[in-house]
Amino acid sequence: MQTLILDMKSLPNYHAPYTIDSDSDIYPSNNVINGPMTFDKTKTYEREADILKALGHPIRLKIVAGLLAEACNVKKIWECLGLPQATVSQHLALLKNKGIIEGHRNGVEVFYTVISDDARRIVAAVFQQSTPL
Repeated sequence: MQTLILDMKSLPNYHAPYTIDSDSDIYPSNNVINGPMTFDKTKTYEREADILKALGHPIRLKIVAGLLAEACNVKKIWECLGLPQATVSQHLALLKNKGIIEGHRNGVEVFYTVISDDARRIVAAVFQQSTPL
């Protein structure tokens, strides 16, 4: 079996070369992913793509990252981000509809928490690999 090492250091925020073997298995050299990844035409990855789309907006990424640290209500989120309440509410609604966050009522306030393990892993990976420009 022949192995090709791809050096992806030129990509932003990328630290580990990936290995592709002759069977088209792809896996990172630093074992970030357990086992080989393959090009599988039977998998749709729709859920993963939906989460990535939702987290692709900087405000939603900030909201999810903040909610991973602590549960917050809308007021605290918009005060921390310096955004209008309506803007924050729209982003929270989208994250809630995608199954990434969930609201829990406490009296008149609703506190939001992250419920998607996939979103947790993605945000953790983004911030673990981030380096200042």
